[in-house]
Amino acid sequence: MKKLFFCLSILAITACASPQLSLLKESFERENQFIQINNFFQDLSQEEIIFAKRKALLTCENEKRSVILPDVDINNTDMVSVETYKNTIDARKILNKNCMELKGFKRI
Repeated sequence: MKKLFFCLSILAITACASPQLSLLKESFERENQFIQINNFFQDLSQEEIIFAKRKALLTCENEKRSVILPDVDINNTDMVSVETYKNTIDARKILNKNCMELKGFKRI
């Protein structure tokens, strides 16, 4: 009886988690869709363009991570404010977008 209950509970947990994971994946894919800028890759084949896009995504992600996030502590006034933290996150997003544009890709 315990084994049956255990199997049913695992099945229920897995069934509940699956739709949430697919929604998260779709949201990530929509957020990170880039296409090539016209006439930027004139002499490259399609495979080379795909490779350049993957390389650009990884490079820009690493550069985005180089923007250091400040420590935020709501209880301590010596730390930076939540607003400063949000501004830093926004700066990371702008850096990533600009980096991809410099490498020949624009966001859809």
